Amino acid sequence: MLLTAPSDEVMQSFPFPSTPTPGSYQPSPPPTMYAPPDATPPPPPLPVTTQIGKRAFAGYGTPIVHNSWLLADQQPQAMTMFTSLRDGLIQRGVAGLNINQLRLFERGFMLESRDYLTVHRGSSTVFVYVTPAGRDLFISRTTTVQTPVSYIRSAVLTILLIIMIYGFTQQATPPAAGSAFSVGGAIASLAIFFSYPLLAFFLVFVVASLIAWIINGDISMYLRPCVMNDFQADDVALAEEIVDTSLRDAAQTAGVGADKIAPPSRGYYTKRRFRLI
Repeated sequence: MLLTAPSDEVMQSFPFPSTPTPGSYQPSPPPTMYAPPDATPPPPPLPVTTQIGKRAFAGYGTPIVHNSWLLADQQPQAMTMFTSLRDGLIQRGVAGLNINQLRLFERGFMLESRDYLTVHRGSSTVFVYVTPAGRDLFISRTTTVQTPVSYIRSAVLTILLIIMIYGFTQQATPPAAGSAFSVGGAIASLAIFFSYPLLAFFLVFVVASLIAWIINGDISMYLRPCVMNDFQADDVALAEEIVDTSLRDAAQTAGVGADKIAPPSRGYYTKRRFRLI
């Protein structure tokens, strides 16, 4: 579940760089953001009143990749890693790269908060989580994709809606004598025949869209393509590789060994289809 305002009643999992000591609690400063002038803005945070039941990454698309690293006996370097990673990403000055520092919330049996560094480019967002784990240091990277709403899907849905309405209208209108053998009569008969199946389709579509809004914060999810195009796949690979390279640079700055943050064994390859429908 994703909220946009910190609360004094929640447990902080990792302090912001302004916190004097790891593990201590301090009120979180407002989120910071850096983006070049031509950067595409990330999806806006969801209103607090719409957060109940939503996943932590709600509003940012479908998670497609997750990688993590555990650095043994490096807990004291958590703050250095976080700040070095953030500064390194900003200094790269990649066009279209939007860097944001957010606190995300998710509710299970209790409300839990975690501080993430987000890297947004095009349709992809990479979430980086750095936190102490006992004596060790845990780093995770999650990539989400949210493609733009498809004009083709929207047009097809509109045409089907018009056919359904036309079919129900024709059912309420008595047919004229001999009209059944005309082109207009044939079209009306087809519209009447498909009106109830289309009604069932739209009921399923509305219910599925409401569930997507409740869980994922995206009521238009099924109007978005479920397959990435070439540019979107490149954006995902670029964002992930930039983050991993910056993580290794930050690890070198913190003295924890850059070789411990190895790139994924599969490389920076992402399946084009990331959702069934």
